[in-house]
Order: sequence, then structure tokens, then C-alpha cells
Amino acid sequence: HFLVVLASAKTSEDFLEWYGLVESRIRLLIVSLEYNHAIKTIHINPTSFTTQDEEYVNKPHAAWFIGIEFKKSENINIDLTNDINKFVEFVYVKSTYNKAYKDGMEVNCKYLANGNEDETSTTSLSSNSCSTDLSSHPPRPSSVNSISQIPNINEDISSGVTQVRTLDS
Repeated sequence: HFLVVLASAKTSEDFLEWYGLVESRIRLLIVSLEYNHAIKTIHINPTSFTTQDEEYVNKPHAAWFIGIEFKKSENINIDLTNDINKFVEFVYVKSTYNKAYKDGMEVNCKYLANGNEDETSTTSLSSNSCSTDLSSHPPRPSSVNSISQIPNINEDISSGVTQVRTLDS
């Protein structure tokens, strides 16, 4: 199972600042998810990628993949929505506080399931949307996808991804 964190902006200049802010906050999402009793292991790929998704193809963006291994359980629903919402809200609040937020900056989280698992023991995520009340800071972009809005979550995503850079570079 994977959680994909996507960051995008309207311009390359805005994206450079946004990229650093989102990347630096992903560790907080990891820590939050580690407290979930249903998660056995969580690991982030330190390399960011770009995607061929139509929504992102014409604007600067990056995607980070977080691998999640769930504990083996029968017919259990795991809701990561709260952790994801807190992360997204924190990124927007922090960028507003630092006066770094500019129109068009977006951070989205998407869930991708491993299609190779037996359906009877599959651990699934709640289909609740990733929405937060951001009335006191910049509006959350309307194009933010909820976890349940992924067209084909069992699709092989490797064909639409190209490497951008690593954290070490």
C-alpha cells in the first residue's frame, strides 16, 4: 500500500519554495501515521517524482511515495483521513504563518492499494475525503483529491512516473 503526497504550484519560483516546505513536513505525517495501531511498518522513498497525470503535467510538481505495511487483520477498516487532514492543514497553516503561501500552491494526498493481496485479508482505508476547515487561512484548492477519488487504485503507477531528485542532492 502506498500513500502519495503531491505538491504543486503555478510557477517554478513558487514551486521551489513550496517543494521545500512540503518535503520538510512529510516527516510529521510519517510520525503521525506511526502511532496508528494497525500500521506495522511505514517507509518513505526519499526520492521525489513527477507524474504524467493530466492534472499535473503542465505545472511544476513533485510526488513522494510512502510505503505502508498494515498488520495482518481480517476485514478491518483503517481510517487515515484524520492524520492526512492534519498534515495537509498543517502545511497550509505553516505556509500562511511564514507568509510563503501563494495562490496555486497545492498539496494532495492519494492512496494506492497493492493489487496483489487476497481480498479477504485486505486492509482498506476509509473513503472519507481529506477535507479540513481552513477558514482562517488561504482556501484549500478545490482540486484537492480525496483518497476515494483515485480512478484506479490498483493501477500500475510506475509507468507514469519519472525521477526528479533525491533528498541527498
